[in-house]
Amino acid sequence: IKNIPEIQNITVDVDDWKKRSISIVWQIFRYYKKVDKIIVCTSSNGAYLFFKLLHILRYKKDIFYFVAGGMLHDIIQRKQYDLTIYQNMKEIYVESDEMLQKMQALGLQNVKKICNFREVKEFQNAYAQDNVYKFVFYGRIAKEKGIEEAIKVINRLHEKQYPVQLDI
Repeated sequence: IKNIPEIQNITVDVDDWKKRSISIVWQIFRYYKKVDKIIVCTSSNGAYLFFKLLHILRYKKDIFYFVAGGMLHDIIQRKQYDLTIYQNMKEIYVESDEMLQKMQALGLQNVKKICNFREVKEFQNAYAQDNVYKFVFYGRIAKEKGIEEAIKVINRLHEKQYPVQLDI
């Protein structure tokens, strides 16, 4: 986004927020008036604190939330997070079909799935030594982490006669 001249963006780095909370809150207040839309890409805990603050202030901006991790629906279901905060967002993006279904089961109709990897139509295997395209799934083996999507992609490539291998 930073490289598109038509889009002006302001970034607030929330890394190490516990030590920098006052500075981060100040930046948020300072920039809030300057922006039309808000995009949030951070963990559920950090995001919720931000969303709760905006909710208290009765924000009027469109919020687009890219969920990091796969536990948000469980936290909302256990009522640790207020569901209405998420209902008022413009769009929420999750990483798997399972997360999408669970969020929609909570009554959230503003949820969409967006994979956390790029769609590749054609590619060149520049590093092949044995003419097999090798993919690695690195992460906890759980449905919400996207393992099923990785397997589906490999199966589709197999159907198209690509020599592929998925290491888990």
